[in-house]
Amino acid sequence: VDEIYDAAIIQPIEVGAREGLWKLFDIGVIDGIIHTIGGAVVRFGRAIRYMQIGYVRGYAAIILAGALIIIGYFAYSGAHVLRFLVR
Repeated sequence: VDEIYDAAIIQPIEVGAREGLWKLFDIGVIDGIIHTIGGAVVRFGRAIRYMQIGYVRGYAAIILAGALIIIGYFAYSGAHVLRFLVR
């Protein structure tokens, strides 16, 4: 009886779990997502590597440009809000 139960129920479940869940889902889906994210991070790092050339003036210029953009955005938004409140 144990051999019949093992052959009819246990073995098909084990094969289905190993072939379907482990090989297809874990290796195919989960590992695929992890490898895709890791590859994207590596490609992003390679792309921005050239931005870090070691010139402090360049870094300061980028920070200044970003700050001016942010200040300009808030100045424009603030003026727009003030015009709305004055009405």
